[in-house]
Amino acid sequence: MSYDIKFLFDSSMSMEIRKYYFMGISTQIILDRSLFSSNDSLHPLITIFEDFFQVKDKDGNDGFRPYLFSSRTLLCARINRLISNESDSTRLKKLFESFYNFFNDKPYESPASHKRSNNSTLLQDMKKGLNRKNGSR
Repeated sequence: MSYDIKFLFDSSMSMEIRKYYFMGISTQIILDRSLFSSNDSLHPLITIFEDFFQVKDKDGNDGFRPYLFSSRTLLCARINRLISNESDSTRLKKLFESFYNFFNDKPYESPASHKRSNNSTLLQDMKKGLNRKNGSR
């Protein structure tokens, strides 16, 4: 499955909506066994969140406790709680960029520099549906 996350940088959407989309996308990616076949292979991705939120366990060690890596759903819950509690939009944009750069060879570029495609993705369809529900297009 392909994940198009460039819309996270669309300033026409509120940061709150983008944050919730990001929580859903990050959960979907973490749970996707076609991207990360074993739970141990998740470490590089989870490191983005550990570093960004400066996660420390109860003993003061950096990162999540090892037992969390035995359950993808536990990891998702911890990560989503951290994202949900973040209210600084500048920091969230940096997190979006780090996440985007993890999956792409090139750093994120402004959407204005790219031509729009007529191809629709599931996430774009969801965005359109949400905008229609809220009365905007």
